[in-house]
Amino acid sequence: MVNCHTSSLAALGVFVLSHIAYAQNPPAKVCTDGECSNCPSGVTEGGNGYPSCVVYNSQDVFSSGSFKPAQGGGYAVYFDIAEPESGCSTIIKSPANTDVTGCGSTIGAYKHATCSLLDVKDTFMVQYCCGTGDCTSAGSGSKRWWLGALQDRSTPGISGMKFTSPNGSVIQPVQVGEMPSQPSKRASDLHQSFNGLIKRDSCSKWTADSGMEQYTRPSDNTSIVATGVNGGTGGSSVQITHERSQSWTTSISAGLSFDVFSANMEFSMTQEVSTSKAYTFNVPAGQSGNVGWTATLTCSTGNIECKDGTYHGEVCTPTQDDDEPAGTYNVIATS
Repeated sequence: MVNCHTSSLAALGVFVLSHIAYAQNPPAKVCTDGECSNCPSGVTEGGNGYPSCVVYNSQDVFSSGSFKPAQGGGYAVYFDIAEPESGCSTIIKSPANTDVTGCGSTIGAYKHATCSLLDVKDTFMVQYCCGTGDCTSAGSGSKRWWLGALQDRSTPGISGMKFTSPNGSVIQPVQVGEMPSQPSKRASDLHQSFNGLIKRDSCSKWTADSGMEQYTRPSDNTSIVATGVNGGTGGSSVQITHERSQSWTTSISAGLSFDVFSANMEFSMTQEVSTSKAYTFNVPAGQSGNVGWTATLTCSTGNIECKDGTYHGEVCTPTQDDDEPAGTYNVIATS
């Protein structure tokens, strides 16, 4: 017999009811027009116990309809979002991949019904979640959230969604799985977790895994750097002066100091980079919400040899562009 806390059962009940509701009224359909009246595809499956990440190639879903290309590549798609149950949200991520924290970058987070235009990259996924915490706060306009925050399986009600084609058949996803369970630790977290950090003379060698010597990837978190933007009918621009910052990160939970890695990595490392320099962001026509900024990291995965043992994991440093943190901006639609 499985014992569950009453609060967990109550929250789970909310999700089960939500699943029953959207079984007849899907939480999201993909449409070609601003009124969300021509919607070739919609969610067909998903629910309690379903994998949290169901990733699609955008071409498999959008190439058969009259979807227009987005200016920056991919497709311009109107998402018809049904009204979620209280405490629930519909989340859209693109690009998406089951190997990255959060399974992708959030481009839409909806607590209410809407017809929302999004630029969808080569891959995407839709999630439906219920419960308190980061599922709810993903669309609340908070200044920062983990893109992988929905990975907490103790929070009931996180489900990926499958889509149907215009003829009613199920479109098969390219990836299905759960979210990675642990984002990389930031430098500040390491200092709080260990009373004494291992010094640089205690470790002597970093050996990268084959093919993982040096690569770039998006940071695990996104900062909200502007709120309430609206592209209108012809597009608009906004000056972003909110501070953008990124620290070095590692997934190795052994109390290793920054000096240990900076002395042994094959690329130069920086503890933290920040900027408040004004940046002009162009808001695409038809899009509205908040502007998110995601730092770019330069990383390596491998082993560090120390006096007390060998540790394996990922080490990342902020990627820089003219002495400023490199990163990407995108509109995160909300309702």
